[in-house]
Amino acid sequence: MLKINPMKIKIYLLFLALFLMSCENSSESKIAFAPEADELYMEEASFQDESGSVERKLITEGALSFETSDLINSRKQILESVKKHGGYIASDQESNSTTTLSNDITVRIPSDKMDLFLAEATSGITKFDFKNINARDVTDQFLDLTTRIKTNRELESRFLEILQKANKVDELLQVERELGRIRNEIESQEGRLKLMNNQISYATLSIHFYKKVSSPLSNGPQFARGFENGWKNLIQFIIGIVNLWPFIIILIVALIGFRKWRKNKT
Repeated sequence: MLKINPMKIKIYLLFLALFLMSCENSSESKIAFAPEADELYMEEASFQDESGSVERKLITEGALSFETSDLINSRKQILESVKKHGGYIASDQESNSTTTLSNDITVRIPSDKMDLFLAEATSGITKFDFKNINARDVTDQFLDLTTRIKTNRELESRFLEILQKANKVDELLQVERELGRIRNEIESQEGRLKLMNNQISYATLSIHFYKKVSSPLSNGPQFARGFENGWKNLIQFIIGIVNLWPFIIILIVALIGFRKWRKNKT
């Protein structure tokens, strides 16, 4: 009579479950990100409000541009507001051209302080070249990722239990191989969750502000008028010489006659 090994049945069932999960996850991209265990995993209750409904998870991003009469003061105002609301500078670039001085700053601000920051950082600005703030809802992705991590954690625990009971080399190798794969998947998913948590907690705002300055090229019309006036004066000078041509001919003839007289005298 055929004997059935209960341990192998458990392993095969777990392999089947893992296979079905891998098929479901095959369309997902993985990123290499070193997670910190105490910041990663969030229980489902953590994104439910007091009424029990799911709290929306939003990633807020934006960009704005404006002209300022005082580049230094505008920059100082933005940096002070970032510090006041617990944000930080992600990038800071300055650029100059013949007509403008400009500054591009990307800031990360706690999402719940975004409106206050905008009001303070752009205080005194009455006109924007453009202003675009967008909140992207990622609640479904957040819930799905959290559920997958929880499921993989449960599978990891089951494989650890089987590992303790396995007494054959081939069974040990199979279980350890699957444990390694599950742990790699958990690390990848936790890395994505950490990144998403950061994007949700901190809004990203790109600020471009600039000041127009004068340059030699800005006086182009004056130079053009100067060349035009010089040309006109040259034409008037030539016309004046033409008007005096009889006197010029007499002067030339007199000079030639004088030189001949001096030559004959010597």
